[in-house]
Amino acid sequence: NVYQIFTYVKNQDKTNSGNVAGMLVYAKTGEDITPDCVFNMGSNQIGAKTLDLNKDFNLIAAQLDAIVEQFFGCAIA
Repeated sequence: NVYQIFTYVKNQDKTNSGNVAGMLVYAKTGEDITPDCVFNMGSNQIGAKTLDLNKDFNLIAAQLDAIVEQFFGCAIA
């Protein structure tokens, strides 16, 4: 999945500016290890996060807001 999102990102970033980023969001499972990382691939930022969908909707929305704030550096109003 990482290479698939990387391909999408690189196809959008035709000038290799590094201004295009991609994020994979996975539903939380019972596994002990969950994706939670951000790294650079070919000058583009790629991230993977886990979202706990067994929470109340307001908490799910807060998780999504936190992902946006961390990944894009902007707070959601």
